[in-house]
Amino acid sequence: MLLKFFKTLVCFSILLSFTSCKRQIKPHHIPENQNHLGKFVDELDDTIWDIYQDSKNHFWFGSKENGIFYYNGKRLIHYTKEDGLVSNQIRRTQEDKFGNIFIETTSGVSKFDGQTFETLEIIETFSTNNVWKLEPNDIWFSID
Repeated sequence: MLLKFFKTLVCFSILLSFTSCKRQIKPHHIPENQNHLGKFVDELDDTIWDIYQDSKNHFWFGSKENGIFYYNGKRLIHYTKEDGLVSNQIRRTQEDKFGNIFIETTSGVSKFDGQTFETLEIIETFSTNNVWKLEPNDIWFSID
């Protein structure tokens, strides 16, 4: 009786494991620029002025007058004013502790949060009443 129960239990377990397994389907690869900003390109511009490696070990290449290029180790994506940059003349790239990328241009600073570009307002702050103290998470820009 016990042997019959054990055989039934084993058969039921095997049947259950086969019927509960679904065919594993690999998800479709969604390119990193799923927000549809930028264009996939095969090469960098000839006039790269700035190279920045972010916290994810991805690279940003700022060009003299052709926007910025982003390389994630697999694909090269080109961003310009058409995508929301304030200018195509890139001077410097920085990152904050949240992973936002700040792109200093000749016309201001663009912030890229991974989805959209935002142009930051320039705040004139130099006066005799202001006392500056550099904080650990500050990012400084020199806009001419």
